[in-house]
Amino acid sequence: GGGRQQQPAGVTQLEKLSDVVVELNKMFDVILQFVRLQEHVYEAALEDIELTTQSKIRAYRRQQLGRWGQTAAEEVDEEEKRVFRLSEQKSHKVFERLVSIEAVFSSLLAGLRSRLSDKHSSSDAQFLDVRLDFNEFYDEKKRRQEEEIKHKAAK
Repeated sequence: GGGRQQQPAGVTQLEKLSDVVVELNKMFDVILQFVRLQEHVYEAALEDIELTTQSKIRAYRRQQLGRWGQTAAEEVDEEEKRVFRLSEQKSHKVFERLVSIEAVFSSLLAGLRSRLSDKHSSSDAQFLDVRLDFNEFYDEKKRRQEEEIKHKAAK
C-alpha cells in the first residue's frame, strides 16, 4: 500500500559517515591552528634570540670603543630582562591559546568518539574508536575530570 517508504539501510550509514567527515574536518582545522601556534612560538623564540644577540654585540662594541657610561654586562642584563618580560607576556598569551585549542580539540574528539562508538555504528567505526584511544588515555582523562567535579561539589 500507501505506507511510508523506508530508506535503504545504507543511507543512514552514509549520513553517519557524513557526520564523521564533518567532525574530522573540524578536528583538522583545530590541528592547523595548533601548528600555526607552534610556528608562532618558534618565530618568537628566534626573534628573542636575535634581540639578545644584537644587544650583546652592541654592548661588546661599546666596550671596545671605551664607552663606559654603563658597563657592557649591565647593559646586556637590562636588555635580557626587557626581552624576558616580552617573552613572558607572549608566553602567557600562547598558553591561553594552547588551553583553548586543547579544550576545543578534546570536545571534538569526544564527539567523534561518541559517534564512532554508537551501538548502531558499523564494526569498522567501533574499531576506529578503539584505535583512537588504544591506551585508554582519553577515557582515563574523562574519569579524572569527573572525579574532580564530584570532589569539588562535595566541598
